[in-house]
Amino acid sequence: MIWKSLSPGRDLISSLSASRARPDPRDRPGRHGAPRRAIRPICHRLSILVGLLTAAPLHAAMVGTDLPYQTYRDFAENKGVFRPGARNIALYDKAGAPYAVLDRAPMIDFRVADTTGIATLVAPQYVVSVKHNGGYTGVTFGYRGDTRYTLVNRNNHRWEDFHSPRLNKIVTEVAPIAMTDAGDAAGTYADLSRFPVFYRVGSGVQRVRDRAGVRTRIAGGYAYLTGGTVGSPEDSYWFLQALPGATYSPKQGPMASYGGPGDSGSPLFAWDTQRGQWILVAVQTGWSGEGATLSAFDVIPLPDVMDVIDGKTDAPVITHQSDGEIHWTYDGTTGTGALNQAQASWTMHGRFGPNQAAALDHGKDLTFRGDGLVVLESTVDQGAGALTFDGRYTVMPKDTQTWRGGGITVNAESFVDWQVNGVAADSLHKLGAGTLKISASGVNPGTLNIGDGTVILAQRADAANRVQAFAAARIVSGRPTLVLADSRQIDPDNIQWGFRGGTLDINGNDVTFHRLNGADAGAVLTNSSSPATVNLAFAAPGGVNATTLWHGHFTGNVNIANTATPQSRFAIDGGIDSSGTLTPCPYTPLPHQPA
Repeated sequence: MIWKSLSPGRDLISSLSASRARPDPRDRPGRHGAPRRAIRPICHRLSILVGLLTAAPLHAAMVGTDLPYQTYRDFAENKGVFRPGARNIALYDKAGAPYAVLDRAPMIDFRVADTTGIATLVAPQYVVSVKHNGGYTGVTFGYRGDTRYTLVNRNNHRWEDFHSPRLNKIVTEVAPIAMTDAGDAAGTYADLSRFPVFYRVGSGVQRVRDRAGVRTRIAGGYAYLTGGTVGSPEDSYWFLQALPGATYSPKQGPMASYGGPGDSGSPLFAWDTQRGQWILVAVQTGWSGEGATLSAFDVIPLPDVMDVIDGKTDAPVITHQSDGEIHWTYDGTTGTGALNQAQASWTMHGRFGPNQAAALDHGKDLTFRGDGLVVLESTVDQGAGALTFDGRYTVMPKDTQTWRGGGITVNAESFVDWQVNGVAADSLHKLGAGTLKISASGVNPGTLNIGDGTVILAQRADAANRVQAFAAARIVSGRPTLVLADSRQIDPDNIQWGFRGGTLDINGNDVTFHRLNGADAGAVLTNSSSPATVNLAFAAPGGVNATTLWHGHFTGNVNIANTATPQSRFAIDGGIDSSGTLTPCPYTPLPHQPA
């Protein structure tokens, strides 16, 4: 059985039996070194799906022609009827006749896959994919213009074509998906009572196959995502086989999708009836060719992924306010630090290493549990290490010390008064349903990226009466709320709503926007306090009239006034549900097409 690369000029593997890089499955140890039962080798000719972003794939992801091609695109992008959570979704053929109903599970949210479909978020700072794809160095979630996260460690599996890269920051745009905990015993994923339906998504070269078998190229690789159904696996060990290339077989579902080169690492999801949720089962590693039908997947090795995450996590800091202040020291020359409270001491790790990726990866995650006052005795660069708070904490510098790292998670019912400034060219990423209050002093040159919970901007003036909580803020995912304590906290023009938006609460403060950066219908601008006015002073360079399109919504006790001279056109395809006044702008309502 020969494995060959589909990337031009690249000899990857000669023969499966002779390759030490990929030994015969029957000779492999278990994922943790224990003996495992023999499994039969794959009985089809497989090719590795080389998904190098710098190389043009030779073949394609394949779908049928009964349905409009746009259906497969909308499915992959959760558009129209395919919104997450939707049930009993009717499919119609090209003539508009009923074709099938997706009624075995609620619609999955595919946005856990990155925008090219080559990696999937399984923890706030970790993705999974295939290790043979060495050409990608970062991922983006939501929109392609959203934050790019770089890989700081590929974490390649010892012998599987699998890896679980760590990212430089916690991801704010989307929440991770659960990984399978069902293991990899024979027949596990062929159990229709537990796993009744499988979906996939990817962005390999796009082709269709009609019922006569004629294949037609539609688009090049990585142009956009398509998705569809995959039949129950024919075999179930750590290495799954399915036959989605049998495009019109009822066993493959009504939207069969056959991933090919360019789809390396793309996810295979299943609805788990025991857990009542969608899970990530595997990543695609191989196929049997454009004219064939078989796809191969590696089941997610959950214990191995958790070992990777645990290896980058320091021991939790468990404190009690009654024991006094927690003093945090850090030595950047060694990348290590210590936290001390009374007789207790904890070690932490920060940025240190021979290159940027290694230095960032040296930083480890740190969790605070309890309550107390943390005093930074040193400036801390935690690298990719992130902070998590369970409880009520105040974090402050001894003098002007700063902190940077992978982000801050404030868990539900927790509160953190963060009195530490950031640094220029770095973004503070915030997750967790809890509240983070920003109340340092003076000008913070860093930026904010909020994806969950609440952030209150309450920066205090310094001796020169300067105030800036952040140089810019990005609100994403639809989950968070950003609250202004006063109108000086941030330049409103530097607030941006990204993927699925979120809420900006002006909290009784009059603010003026020269531009509204609302790229998503999930953007909300509200006022939860006493009446306040949003002044819209739109103007194009040179004094000409400007047209501004606002995709979001105005809500709450807010007045909206256009103060631009000359007045500029303001169009809304979101909505206004405000108890305040609206000064005609002129204002043009537009019908909104939901994503």
